[in-house]
Amino acid sequence: MGNYKSSYTGSQIDEKLGLVPSQTSQNQWDAAYGWGNHASAGYLGSGDNVSELTNDAGYLGSGDNVSDLVNDANYVANGDNVSDLTNDAGYIVSTTGNTILMTLSGTAATDNATLLNAAYTAAKALTPHGNALAADNRAAVIILGNGIIDYGTGDGSNNGLVMDTNYVDLIGVGNITITSQINTASRGTVKVNNINTIIENITFDINITASVGSNATEESAFYILANASNVTVKNCMFSASGAGGKSMRTHTNITGTFKNVTAGDYSFGYEATTVSGTFTDCVGGDWSFGASLGTTTASGTFIRCTGGATSFGYGSTASGTFEYCTGGNSSFGYAGISSGTFNYCKLTSGVFTFAGATPTVGSWNHCIDGNGDIWPRNNISEVIVVTSVGSPYTPTKYDQTILVDASSGNVAINLDALANYPSGMTLNIKAIDVSNSVTLDANGAETIDGGTAAIPITTLNKCLTVQSLNHAPFTSDAGWYIL
Repeated sequence: MGNYKSSYTGSQIDEKLGLVPSQTSQNQWDAAYGWGNHASAGYLGSGDNVSELTNDAGYLGSGDNVSDLVNDANYVANGDNVSDLTNDAGYIVSTTGNTILMTLSGTAATDNATLLNAAYTAAKALTPHGNALAADNRAAVIILGNGIIDYGTGDGSNNGLVMDTNYVDLIGVGNITITSQINTASRGTVKVNNINTIIENITFDINITASVGSNATEESAFYILANASNVTVKNCMFSASGAGGKSMRTHTNITGTFKNVTAGDYSFGYEATTVSGTFTDCVGGDWSFGASLGTTTASGTFIRCTGGATSFGYGSTASGTFEYCTGGNSSFGYAGISSGTFNYCKLTSGVFTFAGATPTVGSWNHCIDGNGDIWPRNNISEVIVVTSVGSPYTPTKYDQTILVDASSGNVAINLDALANYPSGMTLNIKAIDVSNSVTLDANGAETIDGGTAAIPITTLNKCLTVQSLNHAPFTSDAGWYIL
């Protein structure tokens, strides 16, 4: 049999066949057995949910949510939200080192102001990713929660929040109002120097009964220095809730970028020398968007903006680009020089009137005065192109053919009330791009071919022609009819 072993004991056979553990594995099993009954440790049972994991440290209890995680530092307490994150400074720094998170959670409004100043100071000292602040390496103070930050009458120098450092942004996440009662000339609730910064999703207010400053030194909710071309403001509101002060600083050149910003009267460059910024979906009150008594040039780009009376270069020079803007009476270079480009702009009342009765150089396309008339009539093409930028578009009584380009988004052609069109008017709508939806809809309960639903135009280069009917003896059949 050579060197082969001729016989084994029963226990040796069991071990060789793996029926019993070796001495080493036996010792390991003995040690594990000494740890106690694993079944009672509550790790995870058959049919259990992950949320039922438990241990003695109390990190997660049966039925608890992730938000119930706790630790000795109390970063997140049982039942708290992420917005309740705290530390001794009242804010936390992101792991990438580019964000200061500040929360509003029942703290007194004036204490919030102190905290915001501290958070902004901390953000100025950040070195995101280990590098100095730069246009492509920014820092931000992010305010979480809902509440008020009240600067009262200001600090020792009567200032509110002073933003004075490049590449440090201020972002609100929630319903946040920063307010003050600062009553000192050349001050504001927030003072923004000529820096590169982004401000987003915050309401700024000033509440004083009378102003100490005047013109460019008058107190305001948003006190911006002149020619701050690298300031970007998005989704914000500026207001003056008291009898004094202004929502925005006046007599100051506005050169930044403003998107979806609402302000009060005398806003967006009242009595400035130059209003050369870019304004998209912004709303101002009377005397807004470069209005003045002969000193301002509104040379910026204004898209889908709305102003009150005497706006958009009133009394001065409106030399910029104005698209789909709406102004009150005496707007768009009224009593001044209108030398810019005006596409699809509208007056809510009154007519276009300029120094010398006519514009000197301006280009006009499909602008409508307060009487519903297109001005100037001899400059209007009977064929127009409508894109998503001008959607929804309401045809005028002068339109004949509308070319619809939906390459950049949905386009809706919404008809005005029948009474605003001559009976028998024919309108042609042709889709020259149908990448997105194109629809034609009647006004209110009025009909197209007897129905009130919008008519989709889905075929490229298909021309839909409709004709109005609104005269006796056919008034009972009034509506639009597809030809």
